[in-house]
Amino acid sequence: MKGRLAVVIQKNSHKKQIEALSEISQAISSDRYLDDILKLIVTVTANVMDSKICSLWILDEQEKALKIRATQTMSEEYLKERTLKLGEGIVGFVVQQNKPLAILDV
Repeated sequence: MKGRLAVVIQKNSHKKQIEALSEISQAISSDRYLDDILKLIVTVTANVMDSKICSLWILDEQEKALKIRATQTMSEEYLKERTLKLGEGIVGFVVQQNKPLAILDV
């Protein structure tokens, strides 16, 4: 009986761990923390690339438009409802061509 009880307790413990990991995973992928994660990505990327400005744009495939989701060193006003069409500006051009582009003299 003790052996069976230990297996049941162990299964319940694993179930709780899996539920906890699932909850954490949902929190990380939810919009609640997404903005913080994206902000961290652009900040770290800018530091690694020794860049003063770094922005992250997301492609809205339904609208066929790029929307800015994160940036650093710019005001929060810059983030409000900024969109670009495919092919528009450098960002839109890069997405349309599906190739990276380095602009060294900005």
